[in-house]
Amino acid sequence: MKLAFFTAEGCRLCRALLPQAERLGAVIFDEVADAAAWTAADVPGAPFAIALAADGTVLAKGTVNTRRQLASVPATARAGDGAHPEPRLIGNVAIEVRLEDGEPRVLAGFENHGGRTHLGAGEQPLGRVLKGHGNTGSSGAEGVRWGSVIGTYLHGPLLPKNAWFADWLIRTALGLDELAALDDTLEDAAHAEARRAARV
Repeated sequence: MKLAFFTAEGCRLCRALLPQAERLGAVIFDEVADAAAWTAADVPGAPFAIALAADGTVLAKGTVNTRRQLASVPATARAGDGAHPEPRLIGNVAIEVRLEDGEPRVLAGFENHGGRTHLGAGEQPLGRVLKGHGNTGSSGAEGVRWGSVIGTYLHGPLLPKNAWFADWLIRTALGLDELAALDDTLEDAAHAEARRAARV
């Protein structure tokens, strides 16, 4: 298995993760010096890692923001490399959600899953993928809504980074029209950072 680590000048996370990438034996690809490799791998932004089988098959890939996330890419590849299964879908993600009021809102977080969710009859996606992989990596849908049930692959953590969604869940669960207003300054900053990480 080979590990490729994609980095960019001016990327603080890239600099912080570079020593671990080197310890993991990664080949380093700079955004400018190795632009052709970036294009060939369709890298959305740095820092990004791809684990490849000896024959070049992608086993796992994704945006990595922490040492643990970087380590999870080759670990996932080793765990799943039986007959080249579909790669895990890893990275920052943002989706457009329309709840009862119909206003589009952005839900931002992180996804890391090997499963593929195909919606059945009567099931609607929670949202439309703006950036990231979503349910299958190609459907453009993320999560599911079925009656009062909601499912999503987003975490990172989801609710503190999306206070408006946490408020909606509480109001819906308790049957309330309004909640007492709170200062969401920190939560709004976390949401803005999650959106920035997903490049939305």
